[in-house]
Amino acid sequence: MYQLVNVMKTYLLIPMVWALLVAASAKAQHGIMPTTSKSVLIPIGIHPSGHVITPIVIDKKHRHQSAIIGFNASGDTLFTGGYKRGQLHGTWQSWYPTHQLCDSGRLVHNVPDGEWKSWYSNGQPRSIRTYNAYLLHRIKNEIPRRGGRATFFTVTDIAKTDLAYAWQLLTPVYSYVTLASKAANPHIPTPRALEDRVEQNVDNSILPYLPPFTECIHDGLYMNYYTNGHVKDSGYYNKGLREGVWEEWINDGAMRSTGVYHKGVRQDTWKYYSPTGRIVGVKTYNHKGREISSKRIGPRNTTNSEQASLD
Repeated sequence: MYQLVNVMKTYLLIPMVWALLVAASAKAQHGIMPTTSKSVLIPIGIHPSGHVITPIVIDKKHRHQSAIIGFNASGDTLFTGGYKRGQLHGTWQSWYPTHQLCDSGRLVHNVPDGEWKSWYSNGQPRSIRTYNAYLLHRIKNEIPRRGGRATFFTVTDIAKTDLAYAWQLLTPVYSYVTLASKAANPHIPTPRALEDRVEQNVDNSILPYLPPFTECIHDGLYMNYYTNGHVKDSGYYNKGLREGVWEEWINDGAMRSTGVYHKGVRQDTWKYYSPTGRIVGVKTYNHKGREISSKRIGPRNTTNSEQASLD
């Protein structure tokens, strides 16, 4: 009899839960959201927020796959993303309050995979990154075994002498900080909770862009842009490190420098240009990335902008 009562309670509870989810989903679809001064976002359970968050409804698509949508107090959509077993999984997009797209990409269990793009609030492109989720998994598994005889990744070799730097290469922060027109306050911790990261991005694009993920591996095309739409720098990453030709420009579209990377360090000859396109200097690097020679080209009375190009 006791077991029968428990079974009946279970079967009664399931319809009640689903009824509550359906009702809440209907309210969300009709713009009926809780009134709060903060953005209403669902925490992903990885980095708890420092303030109280009212979770939004998870729209159940089927048994194991879900989707999440973040709204602000006005009911405007701030982000949409796939959500699977407590992790971001699937297509991700977020928007500024003006409905301008802020970022877009795809995640596999909280890790970006493939091309990831971001935009400034004025609609100009901000960055392009290419990530590889499976590669990150392999490197993370190899680093703890870095003392073995054979390694497959240069990042693992780096970890043998500088473990902290190797782990830094598996995070996204360093690749976005140079795009900020105003540096973040070093005394204020970087937001870790998903809702805080999105809120910083859509509220103020002059600070460093914070993607919704906290670990990644760069592998492919890498580009940064100025707010006026001109390219700032571009090149390629191979398994977490810069590889091949790299080019840098100043904000009016003129070339600043060009050279080659190999396994993340500068190699051979790098050329530096003035804003007018004149070569103002050449630097040479050895196979370890150390500068072995530097030569200034042209008159010594260079302008400040030409000196900056060489430096």
